[in-house]
Amino acid sequence: MTTAVITTQQIYDLIGVYLWPFCRIGSLFMVMALIGTKMIPVRTRLVFALSITVAVAPMLPEAQSFELISPQAYIVVLQQLIIGAVIGILSHVILQSFVLGGQILAMQSGLGFAQMMDPTSGVTVPIVSQFFLMTASLIFLSLDGHVYMLQMIIHSFHTLPVGTWGVEPENYFELVLFAKWMFASALMMAMAAVAALLLINISFGITTKAAPQLNIFAIGFPVTIMAGLLIAWVSLGQMLPRFLQHWEAGRQMMCQLLNMSC
Repeated sequence: MTTAVITTQQIYDLIGVYLWPFCRIGSLFMVMALIGTKMIPVRTRLVFALSITVAVAPMLPEAQSFELISPQAYIVVLQQLIIGAVIGILSHVILQSFVLGGQILAMQSGLGFAQMMDPTSGVTVPIVSQFFLMTASLIFLSLDGHVYMLQMIIHSFHTLPVGTWGVEPENYFELVLFAKWMFASALMMAMAAVAALLLINISFGITTKAAPQLNIFAIGFPVTIMAGLLIAWVSLGQMLPRFLQHWEAGRQMMCQLLNMSC
């Protein structure tokens, strides 16, 4: 009668089958927009990540063998965490562009006085920004953006296998440059509103010059607020096309970071 002998390396390999994917997928769930916010408890995100890891790990390509208690294993874990976190940060950049656009509109129209606590980030933002963020978040979920990001991170195990260098160093610089796109897109989003409010302020300035007895603060402030609300209402019609434009730019950046073709 023979007995099967299980070596230590076989145990390491079995644990590695689930550990490396769990690090990459769990990092995505901890950072990505909506799912990685304070609204969802950490334990819930860990359960989601563990469940998905158990389901997809047998279908992933075989990873290299590492000793779990070694400097090399720590480096591999760090690489997996960085890959997932980088993709999750991009989703925040896409949604935060709408927050900045709403903030520019609110500050120019006088609606910036109405502020509330953002439950996703824990900071105080204008209500217009929060409304734009909620609208963009609903579009993100309705288009299954979170599912697409999960599919990309799973497919990344084929393009960026465990044990390789991971994200190329030059792509980190591209990620930093992509962050400036957030500010540019927010400015373009609010450009029409800023131009319209500027014309309104110029017209009030000319009126005050022609009739100095008019109280410009008593007349101009309510009109500016009403104009800001009207412009915010009209801009909702362009929310979906603008989000699709932002999402396409973010998707191309994700594919570049993960070394895959879109």
